[in-house]
Amino acid sequence: MKTRIFDVFFTLFMAYMMVNLLIFVSACSNDESIGGVESPVAEMGSKTSGLVQKDSVKMEYALGQSCDSANEGKKVEAFGLGNNPKYGGDEYFFKCHENEWIEIDEVEYECEEDSSKVGDKCVIPGRSAFSPGVTRYFYLGDSGWVNITQVDFVLDFCTDERESEAQILPNYEKLYVCHSNEWKNATEEEALDYDMTVLPADTAEGSIAVGPGSQKHYVMKDGKWVLATRDEVLGDCTKAKEGKEEVFSRKNFRCHSENWELVAD
Repeated sequence: MKTRIFDVFFTLFMAYMMVNLLIFVSACSNDESIGGVESPVAEMGSKTSGLVQKDSVKMEYALGQSCDSANEGKKVEAFGLGNNPKYGGDEYFFKCHENEWIEIDEVEYECEEDSSKVGDKCVIPGRSAFSPGVTRYFYLGDSGWVNITQVDFVLDFCTDERESEAQILPNYEKLYVCHSNEWKNATEEEALDYDMTVLPADTAEGSIAVGPGSQKHYVMKDGKWVLATRDEVLGDCTKAKEGKEEVFSRKNFRCHSENWELVAD
């Protein structure tokens, strides 16, 4: 009798477990979530170009806000599920447009504004905290945003009207010359010529100056700037200067045993 009762309870228990297992499997097969959290990225699929309309419910969940008249024109950034931006996770950019979140590219996200007009410029810095990446520069032309060089961004474009014009790129102390609609690194001769145009003429005899184009040292002799020698700039290497480092024409020298020695890069 006890054995028969045990068999009945065992059979009912197994039936109960099978029913729950079937319910669990069915739920998993229909669930579009990962770890109990709905996955908006699964709906996104692979990254696309252009404006792609996304499922509004999924996007509201992913972006944490709805696209309505109050948010019209608002732009937001989202990262792939499970990824952290500082580790280089996939980035997605969206804009609220007519009550729908649409995907936009990074340039539109960073640069485009209602007030944008032809001639505007925009900088997109490297985005990763651990790997800064490359800063990119853009110009808004007649057909949209165009990737340009840092030199064009800072010095403006080299045009026919600016042919042979020389300009120094700020913070880099590097001279460029406009040739055939392109900024090019100045030759040594061009750099020396540029120095002569900007160094002050009314300067005391024996004065030392650095030419901004060539970064070479000059000394004023007989009313003219001429290239200086190392000794004219650094003076004698004396015991009092032992171990001291000085710069001469972009090169580092160290005073050692009464001689100026070139310091290896």
